[in-house]
Amino acid sequence: MKILVLEDHAAIRDTIKRFIYEINPSADVIEYGCVHSVMESKEHFNYAICDLELDKGCNTDVINRLTSYLIPVMIYSTHVNKVLTNTLNSKFIFSYVSKMSSISALQKGIEALLTGRNFTCPIVNATMNSNNEYLATDKLVLTQAQIRLLTIINNGFTREEAAEKLKNSITTVNNHIARARAINGCRSLEELLRRYRFWDYNR
Repeated sequence: MKILVLEDHAAIRDTIKRFIYEINPSADVIEYGCVHSVMESKEHFNYAICDLELDKGCNTDVINRLTSYLIPVMIYSTHVNKVLTNTLNSKFIFSYVSKMSSISALQKGIEALLTGRNFTCPIVNATMNSNNEYLATDKLVLTQAQIRLLTIINNGFTREEAAEKLKNSITTVNNHIARARAINGCRSLEELLRRYRFWDYNR
């Protein structure tokens, strides 16, 4: 049995492996710390335990690839919100555990994954069942030029400084921002940047 553990923190990988080996001492655990490595891998996995926040921002590429092959997946991530849980709900996700949950929730999530049961921790359940309004975190539709611009602004540069770095006019910079806001329904640059920070656009 091959189990993918996609997590960029070694200590968390060690904890996950310990729980896996308690359930199945003969499991073959394959560890990766970044999305790129998994996407290039030719390994076949029977199960996967994945963080969503790798490299820069939230990334679901590996989840989409694994679930397209009907590989059971457990998500173990700090990223929990309604948009994300609703998007992932249609996938082959067996367990979803927030890193803010107790260590016993992690253990239960791994047990559920490896025994073919479903499990969501109380934090994920509360998020999914909440009637409170929440800020949208849908992935933005952006051109490469808009991604380059938002990356510069997100790093603390002004619009004028971004224009100079990109060798564009301030009018072009403002037009890129206005188009990105309009297409994605963002009321302000701050909202655009908040959603930009959530997802991984730099690959």
